Amino acid sequence: MEENAASLHCHKNCFAVRTALQLGMSECFSGGVCDPFQVYESEKFYELADELGLLIWQDLMFACALYPTDDDFIANVRSEVIHQVTADMVLLCYDDDDDDDDDNVN
Repeated sequence: MEENAASLHCHKNCFAVRTALQLGMSECFSGGVCDPFQVYESEKFYELADELGLLIWQDLMFACALYPTDDDFIANVRSEVIHQVTADMVLLCYDDDDDDDDDNVN
């Protein structure tokens, strides 16, 4: 994904604040299903985090829904994870606070 100048400027400012506060990690929220504008960050985002020594808690784009468990879907997820993982990620998570739906599965 390409990074526009305004977005990169915003990331630099947010990371500068985190660094000044001695916060060592930043979470990338997975609101992809709930927020159609949320996407994975650009390589520049992760490079900037690396330059500043920030670790990334990366949520996968699986939130607020139940997802298939068939072999084809799992293979697609495996491919996505391999593509998205960077050295700066300390956590790679899924299932964004959707545990209440587990009670509704038959």
